[in-house]
Amino acid sequence: MLERLGDASLYAAQIERLHARARGERDGALLSRMVQDQRRFARILADEVARGRWAPEPAVRRRIAADKPRTVFGLALPDRVVHGVIGELLADAIEPALVDQVHSYRRGRSPAGAVARFADYLRRHRRARPDPRDRGLYLLRADVRDYGDSVPVGPASRLWPMLAGLVGGDPGALALVRAAVMAGLPRERGLPTGSPVATPLGNLYLSPVDRCLAGAGGFYARYGDDLLFAHPEREPFDAARAAAEAELAALGLELNSNKLRLVFFTGCGRSGGRLPGAGAVSYLGCRIGFDGAVGLAGDKLSALRADLARRIARTAAALAGEDLESRGRALGAVVAAALDPSAPLAVRQAPALRALVTDRRQLGELDAWLWRALAAALTGERGVRALRAVPPRRLRAWGLPSLVAARNRGRRRP
Repeated sequence: MLERLGDASLYAAQIERLHARARGERDGALLSRMVQDQRRFARILADEVARGRWAPEPAVRRRIAADKPRTVFGLALPDRVVHGVIGELLADAIEPALVDQVHSYRRGRSPAGAVARFADYLRRHRRARPDPRDRGLYLLRADVRDYGDSVPVGPASRLWPMLAGLVGGDPGALALVRAAVMAGLPRERGLPTGSPVATPLGNLYLSPVDRCLAGAGGFYARYGDDLLFAHPEREPFDAARAAAEAELAALGLELNSNKLRLVFFTGCGRSGGRLPGAGAVSYLGCRIGFDGAVGLAGDKLSALRADLARRIARTAAALAGEDLESRGRALGAVVAAALDPSAPLAVRQAPALRALVTDRRQLGELDAWLWRALAAALTGERGVRALRAVPPRRLRAWGLPSLVAARNRGRRRP
């Protein structure tokens, strides 16, 4: 690994990536200079790292609010390049140590893959048990409490022996990785969120838990620190859960009790083994039924409707003076572009709607909601009166897509 860290082409590639993603950065002038003299900067950084002379500037902690508030580590520009190279090499080295059920931050893996696998497992479970009374899964859905901020990085952390094994015991390489993890800020806990090294290390540190649950039979999937484990038998389920929690404790971590869900998963939602029943499970933004039908989870569905409603309202207001057909075609085009995953301004849920969601009932309800929303925007009326004036077939002629039809066409493709 230390030899590869001296490869200047890796640093040049990282400079290119940073430049491609740059949007009004505070280091924009320095980044432009690095791009203009890319080879020289890459050689200097590679030489400094390979000779063990790289000393990162202390990172700056910043509190940001996205889906949830979190602290990220702001790195100096040269350090971001070095972290990118170390993170890329770590991801390659860690890959063989990960079980197949880990779907986060790996080439060719995604949340959609984890959801699709679980849906397929449910369908196989049902086919193998023709009698509905024999069906049912004991299910654990959980995440790790404050995972990124809770990983121990002090001298006694289990992270360092894990990494020592991956870099072949090379003290120089391990010292460089340690410097990247600490990011110039001595502390006892917390991966450097915002650094490219944090994601592969987040995958690696939970690998003892992965091996425990993946080897217990049943179904297991993990994305980030979101865990889903299901088993048709109670005793193996309880044993695997206890073993996983013991592994977490040994790692200095624990499950988030506020998000822990233990249920008996069946088609009718009946309880079993003193666990409450459930007829559907939410995982990675999707609602998965016991029949394997995948829909959007409630919050994602609400966000989709709100986004589409805003687009429809703004377009209708902008075209208030146009004739009915012109407005109808414009609204149909706006909604079609919003639901097209390849369109630059597509809604965030568009890829899932096209490639993952299979729940015809939910898709049909969304189609009906779109009929009503467009008819109301075009006529100023509500409900049946609006649909009488502008029926669904007319909206279809104006370009309004059908989610059910798109789903059916996708299923027929080889």
